[in-house]
Amino acid sequence: MTKHTITLTEPIANLLDRQMSLNGHRSVSDYVADLVTRDAATQESATAELKAMLESAKQSGTSSRDLHEILREARARLS
Repeated sequence: MTKHTITLTEPIANLLDRQMSLNGHRSVSDYVADLVTRDAATQESATAELKAMLESAKQSGTSSRDLHEILREARARLS
């Protein structure tokens, strides 16, 4: 294992202690490892979703609309 030393502000340290208690982690190391693992899973999921969206866009072909039409439609959807 690799050892890391970090410095936390008092409010963050207190939050860390509360979160450890709420989530049943036995140590700061366990809690941080869980956070990093969940963050990596979130990143992988977001990357896979983005790749799927890009592939879907690629498969849909080229639009016959010009940029102004596309922007107008996008703005209308937001209203």
